[in-house]
Amino acid sequence: MPSLRKDLTTITGTVLLFMLQAASAQSAVAPPTADGTLGPAILSAKVSSDGSLVGGSGASSVQKNGTGDYRVFFVRDVRSCTQVASGWGPAMALVYGTEGGGPGNFVDVTTVNTGGGGSDQSFQLIVFCAS
Repeated sequence: MPSLRKDLTTITGTVLLFMLQAASAQSAVAPPTADGTLGPAILSAKVSSDGSLVGGSGASSVQKNGTGDYRVFFVRDVRSCTQVASGWGPAMALVYGTEGGGPGNFVDVTTVNTGGGGSDQSFQLIVFCAS
């Protein structure tokens, strides 16, 4: 089982690295299209366990609301976008992402330890917006 965890971690890290490279290779935010939509975009955020935004594209800030509770703000509405989050760093983290209500320009991320308790963990977040 330890090798399976290592293999899954390697695969997840490789996929996220590919997505981050793709995100940085293009503009994070497309100009409005003729039909008034914002157009497709790949946004990303790399967040440290203390809530600092340490990298990404299209992420404007992070608000740390408590142990393992983060709100990542983006430069556009992300309510109809797909989010993928993954822990990074020395500890294993399970990450849950949900799009925000209200203005819709944020994603809430909760990180937990392997026992299921809230835990401050570093994570990466990819947001894909088709339109």
